Amino acid sequence: MRLWQAADRYPDAVAFNPAIRNPDGSQFFKRGSCLLPAAEKLPRGWPGKDSEVPVLSGASLMVRRAVFDAVSGFDPAIFLYHEDDDLALRLRSGGGKLMFVRGAVVTHAQGTSTAVSPGTAALKAFHMGQSRVYAARKHGRPLAFVRAAGLALAQLLSPLVLLSRRKRAKQWAFLKGVLTSSSLNRSGAV
Repeated sequence: MRLWQAADRYPDAVAFNPAIRNPDGSQFFKRGSCLLPAAEKLPRGWPGKDSEVPVLSGASLMVRRAVFDAVSGFDPAIFLYHEDDDLALRLRSGGGKLMFVRGAVVTHAQGTSTAVSPGTAALKAFHMGQSRVYAARKHGRPLAFVRAAGLALAQLLSPLVLLSRRKRAKQWAFLKGVLTSSSLNRSGAV
């Protein structure tokens, strides 16, 4: 209801995020994205009032249907991760504002839809690697492949990764996703 009211209050806004809580009651807030310059990253925590933001979280999102259709909705080439960032940036580039609505609050059961296992972590990380490179290139981020590959290699060298089977599986899969995305993007296939 409060998001609907916000849509009336902010007619120049095209999409809205409520204040999102984690199951433990802590605040969840998307401060930035790898698709945006670091200068656009916001401070930690929810803004104290309704605010325009540079990107939205897909955890709970309301978008004006006409604008969603005008930007062709979600990009079908992005499976898991960064699909919400991509959509938000395309909505914003069309001239609309992205709004955080402080008075609307939801709880997001983050990370509870899949079992915690090395296989699940690897599957999710593979798609994260692919999506990161694809979306970053799509939005003109410099050195998209190099940055993602560097991140993957740095994470693989972490002592915490060396000691955890699940984390090792996750980081190897992330690197494989990055490498696969690079070859898919060069060939034009997605």
